[in-house]
Amino acid sequence: MRATQRVITAIAIGSILLAAYLTGGILCIDLSYHDGPCGQGTAASATFLSLIPLTEEALTSRLAVASLDPRQEVTYSIDYQGRHRFAVSFQEELSPVGSPVVVTIPLSLPWSQANLVRTRQFTTRPQPEIIGPPHKYVGTQQTIELQFNTMMDPRSVARALSADFAFTLEPKSVNLTAAPFTDTSTWLLTPKTPLEHESKYRLRLDASARTTQGETLGQSIAWELSTVPPLGITSVTPKDNSMGCPLETMVRVEATRPLEHCEIKIADQAHLAMLQGNAAIFVPKNLLLPNREYQMEIYAIDEYEEEATKTITFHTEDFGDAIWVDVSLWEPHSVRVYRGSTLLKEMIGSGGKESDPTPLGRYRINGRGFAFFSQRYQEGAYYWVRFLGNYLFHSVPFGPDGNFLTTEAEKLGQPASHGCVRLRLEDAKWFYQTVPEGALVIIHGPPRTMSSISFRDDRLIFMEDQRAIDELVRRGALH
Repeated sequence: MRATQRVITAIAIGSILLAAYLTGGILCIDLSYHDGPCGQGTAASATFLSLIPLTEEALTSRLAVASLDPRQEVTYSIDYQGRHRFAVSFQEELSPVGSPVVVTIPLSLPWSQANLVRTRQFTTRPQPEIIGPPHKYVGTQQTIELQFNTMMDPRSVARALSADFAFTLEPKSVNLTAAPFTDTSTWLLTPKTPLEHESKYRLRLDASARTTQGETLGQSIAWELSTVPPLGITSVTPKDNSMGCPLETMVRVEATRPLEHCEIKIADQAHLAMLQGNAAIFVPKNLLLPNREYQMEIYAIDEYEEEATKTITFHTEDFGDAIWVDVSLWEPHSVRVYRGSTLLKEMIGSGGKESDPTPLGRYRINGRGFAFFSQRYQEGAYYWVRFLGNYLFHSVPFGPDGNFLTTEAEKLGQPASHGCVRLRLEDAKWFYQTVPEGALVIIHGPPRTMSSISFRDDRLIFMEDQRAIDELVRRGALH
């Protein structure tokens, strides 16, 4: 009897060792499921036998547990039970659950310097639930999203889902890593043809839908969907057929519902508008030209993927053949001088820094001179032309010694000044000689509040010619 028992025990031990050998030295002898933070069956414990002896230090420092779902976080613990036996408990912390969890086990061969790695793959067994039902209101062509708490079997979902309209169905693709991950917990249902506006439809999921581990939904679920009214554009500024619109016209579009996207096309250039609920606002980076007719095309999309389009025509203000100035503070900063709609000269410039911004708006040229020096900033410049108070067009600055500041000249095109508009010396001279008194100046750029503009009270020294500058430098009066 004892001999028979010893034989049976030996056979059992031999079978375990043979299984361990055939499985790479690691055999899972027990697997149980229990409740985790994400619900029933979302945690597991696995007990392993190892043909190769393991030390506790090597096991605890090198064993790793990770989900194949790149979004999932898995926490785990290791129970070292001896040189040939250990247990790993793990749980999924985020929804959706049910993706394969890989346990990576390090092995060191006692007769060799080689290190081996063995992996074992497990999947939790949660009870399926709908955690993201479809929205009650949908667009006529909108993709409907259906979200489970766990990974589902694709064939069973395709068989279980039905609707009173034809649709295509596919799982969501997640592109968080180099290899896209197919998320079978989230399903995308798209009508094959547009549905009718302001109509009702039914969507049904049969109880036979099951997880990748075979757990069934258990009960059927039905939803009633209502399609939204058409998206409408209720108003546009400027209005259709408007006359005398400003060159720096800001476009405002208002719709019947909050917008997700709005594209505005003017003069064959498309621009994205800033969204503010039901409204979209577009501030052009380039001024329009005077006395021109423009056609504006508007394309808007709302949260239901409904589309709306509108085309309007408007006419800009007429400057005749007057000279006017366009100052753009969109980087790189630039200054353009026009006669009517004809460009006379385009120049690189520099407006004010964030701490000393150039005021946006419309101004008139009112005064000019050969040179000036600011005692506050210890800088001067040639060929100044005033457009507002002590805000001037002028050359790149020179210091108290009368020499140009090359570091400041290198900043042309960027915000660099104390609020004036800087130009190259030769451009400043041309501007001084060409732009007449009373000429309109339009300064535009990224929107900001006018409260950030401080009207300066500098003590400026004005000089009529180079001899005056040289004399002041010689006397040290500019320091």
